[in-house]
Amino acid sequence: FATSGAVITSRKIYDGTEGWGEDGFYRMPVFVLTHRPHDVVVKGETTFTFVTDGIESAIAQARSAAGDKKVHVMGGASVIQQALKAGLVDSFHLHMAPVVLGAGTRLFDDLREPIELERTEVLESEFATHLDSASSGNNQSHDKSRDGGFEHGGRNAQSGAARRLASSVQRSQMYTFG
Repeated sequence: FATSGAVITSRKIYDGTEGWGEDGFYRMPVFVLTHRPHDVVVKGETTFTFVTDGIESAIAQARSAAGDKKVHVMGGASVIQQALKAGLVDSFHLHMAPVVLGAGTRLFDDLREPIELERTEVLESEFATHLDSASSGNNQSHDKSRDGGFEHGGRNAQSGAARRLASSVQRSQMYTFG
């Protein structure tokens, strides 16, 4: 998370992790996308702000808090689907672990139209296959100069081109906006 200045996650992930313990884990602002209002929660260096007015607002607030750093959008397929539907995805980094969990929200369900991607990198290990794809450029409806790009980061951060969106398909998805 060295390049990150803020995180976006879902209320389901926040509740499921109990706010990532006593210290909040992230040591930066976290914006929790939810339908249920909640007071701000501060745990150590982590501040959790609950956003009820949509993904665009969560991303805007996180970008403001992050300054020149990146913004990770982490977990919940629903949050990722909202970012995809809003045309906010410039590229996509998917981690596929050799485990089938058997339940959960499908990451690509309910998309209105195809999203064309160009495979840019494939990395394999015994623990996961990492697929990196860039948007073909005709999928976005937003102004990239206003929104910036995406970059993969996370616990196993890898260097690479800016404008990556990451997801972990193990227990939660991770995405990064910059």
